[in-house]
Amino acid sequence: MFPFIINYFTIQLGITRSVLEVNEQPRETADHIVEALHDALQKNEIDIQQMTAIGADNTN
Repeated sequence: MFPFIINYFTIQLGITRSVLEVNEQPRETADHIVEALHDALQKNEIDIQQMTAIGADNTN
C-alpha cells in the first residue's frame, strides 16, 4: 500500500497536510510507483508543473 500525502498552503488555512489517496500496488518497482502517483495526481486534478517537490521513501 502506498499512501500519497500532499502538503499545501492556503491563505485561510496555512500549511495543510492531506492524504490524497492510498493505493494498493501489487508491483512495487519505481516505474509502477511513478505511474500510480501520476494517476493519483490526474484524478485529483493536480498539475505536476505547479508542484515544488516530490519525495519518496522505500523505493528502488
